[in-house]
Amino acid sequence: MVAGMRIPSSGDVQLAVEGSVARSITGEQSARGSGSFLTSHTDRIFSALAAWTPATTGSVMPTIVGGASMALRHTTRTGTPVPINGLRPFSQVLDDTVVGIVGGLDGRARTSSRLSFMVSLRVHYLLDRDERGDGVVKRGIGSLITRFGAGVGVRL
Repeated sequence: MVAGMRIPSSGDVQLAVEGSVARSITGEQSARGSGSFLTSHTDRIFSALAAWTPATTGSVMPTIVGGASMALRHTTRTGTPVPINGLRPFSQVLDDTVVGIVGGLDGRARTSSRLSFMVSLRVHYLLDRDERGDGVVKRGIGSLITRFGAGVGVRL
């Protein structure tokens, strides 16, 4: 789900804010000699954008966007590792906040002066290192996030 708002301006460039959350990514992870884990991950991303729409004469308006983002990353991992002295359950929660850069495209087809259909593509690159100081991977989730959506735009 994506929710956003553009701040009206008289120039060609508008400022915008967006927030998005996707359903959790869940899957099994394993590492050599350490067992198997069920991992669930969610990113909540908030962005501040500059949006530029080239001069258009028709009802279809493409827009190029770019800016900065902040991701609230949440990962849980449960399972039973392969220990030396017997089996014991394992549970881990990783929460952190990461800044990033974002770029994308919007397409808007106006149906009236206040209503339009929209498609949106965002590519977020989070500036995090998914490694601890000793080089061990923390969560195994990539830093490049692509989101695509469609919806309705309402101009107030």
